[in-house]
Amino acid sequence: MDAISFFLVRYGDLHRRLVDDMLSGLSEAQVRGRPHPGVNTVAWLLWHAARIEDVGVNRFVADRSQVLDEAPARPSPVRIPVGTPVSLAKVALWIGISLLLPFSAPEAAPLSVRLPEGNVRGFLALRSLDGAAVAHGEFHQKPQGNLVDSRLVLNFKDGSLYDETATFSQEKVFRLEAYRLLQRGPSFPTMEVSFERKAGRYQARTQEKKGDEEKAASGELQMPDDLYNGMALILLKNLPPGAAATAQMAAFTPKPRLIKMQLSPEGEGSVLVGGDTKRVTRYLVKLEIGGLTGVIASLIGKKPPDLRYWFVTGDVPAFVRFEGAMFLNGPVWRLDLATVEWPKAKPGNQ
Repeated sequence: MDAISFFLVRYGDLHRRLVDDMLSGLSEAQVRGRPHPGVNTVAWLLWHAARIEDVGVNRFVADRSQVLDEAPARPSPVRIPVGTPVSLAKVALWIGISLLLPFSAPEAAPLSVRLPEGNVRGFLALRSLDGAAVAHGEFHQKPQGNLVDSRLVLNFKDGSLYDETATFSQEKVFRLEAYRLLQRGPSFPTMEVSFERKAGRYQARTQEKKGDEEKAASGELQMPDDLYNGMALILLKNLPPGAAATAQMAAFTPKPRLIKMQLSPEGEGSVLVGGDTKRVTRYLVKLEIGGLTGVIASLIGKKPPDLRYWFVTGDVPAFVRFEGAMFLNGPVWRLDLATVEWPKAKPGNQ
């Protein structure tokens, strides 16, 4: 391990204790409010610390520009280098506009249904980018009354399991009603997450990385209408040609936090199917942590991975490939449709 890697490991542990653990026990009002007149808010203290890190860490460790300067469309009514010295009024203005607005992610309109979902079953192969087989599995989808159960199961060669189920309704718009994720085994940090809109509650047990202590949490969860865990493939299939959309997903550490999910076409190409050329569209699903936590995540290498999906275009788009990491700082894997292999049979027995 080199000096920079060692620094980032120890720095990440420091942030987990000073930021994540501290914020997990505070309400938004407590984070924003002043405990006494003339005393800075918790939000300001964390923002100020993040600005110092942005200047110092990026200059001396990462040798790159500041995260603040790279933020797209960043509102800047007041330019404050790190927060001091400055009047309290300007501090409040800057934090309120630039950082705290995304603290509770704004809710967008749910995605309209263009192609209603029905019974689907497909077989899948998961490989590394060099083509080595990692896992096999299947995608299974079945309507149950007014709801649709959509399940992805991957069985890994090392015995690991990835099992994700999204239950949704589709009356004019898609609406996630319940979600469950189980990942365990040598390939993953352990994660067991479930939540339900009707009950308004969640349960989570997670590891930050393999070998770490497992942490558990449970409690109330308000699910916005544009919350779509486990539904990116369905959303992309329902986008009008050339259109983009914004939604949200819930991440658990183990307490939930809403993450912005941007879905947009990224490029076009072609594939061969039985010698025929088919046009494909590549979509980018970009996950973004808002507010102060997003700045810190970029600093210490905890930014969510970008995900990519490929669809054969047409009146009914067809999924053909996924590429991306399936957990934070995980390897990039490639998920393709699997072909059926027939066992060798004796003549006359086929």
